[in-house]
Order: sequence, then C-alpha cells, then structure tokens
Amino acid sequence: MGLERLAYLLVAYSLGASAASLLGLLGLWLPRPVPLVAGAGVHLLLTFILFFWAPVPRVLQHSWILCVAAALWGVGSTLNKTGLSSEYSCGHWGGRGRGLYGYLWVVG
Repeated sequence: MGLERLAYLLVAYSLGASAASLLGLLGLWLPRPVPLVAGAGVHLLLTFILFFWAPVPRVLQHSWILCVAAALWGVGSTLNKTGLSSEYSCGHWGGRGRGLYGYLWVVG
C-alpha cells in the first residue's frame, strides 16, 4: 500500500474512533481503569500482531487487514481518551465545564 491508499486508512481509523466514542458514552459508568486497560490492551494486541505479520509488498489483497487494524487502533485511542476524560468530567473541580477545561489544559 502507498499514499494512494492512505485516505482509506484514515477513514477506517475515523470510523472506528467514532463508533467507539458513541459506545464509550454508554460506558461512562464503568470505573476509570476499565476503558484505560481495554484501550491499552487493544493497542498492545495490535502491536504484537502487526510486528509478526509480514505482508507482501505492493499486493492489495491484504489491504483490508490494515483497514481493520486502523479501525481497531481508533477504538483503542478512543477508549484511552474516554478513560482519561471520565476523571475530569465527573466533577473533580466542581462541574462539567471546569472539568473539560482541566482536561484540555492537561492534554494540550
């Protein structure tokens, strides 16, 4: 795969992250470590799988595997961000607005 297929990988990543973000709202009642560990587990699993996988160069037959990997990477990133933002949105500083401001201040 080359740069001509980069758009497909970005779309797969975005769709995976968006779907996980919508479903992540349902999981805000979970304890904070659950989404963080789940996101880290997805990233670790994908890292090991992609480390040992050797695709044939310039063969697009396995491009769907990379799209699935990109989507799962988006899911893992969203789970990590959901776990981090749940700490700040639950009112540590007294309100959602100040919690979001604190999260953006820490991340940015």
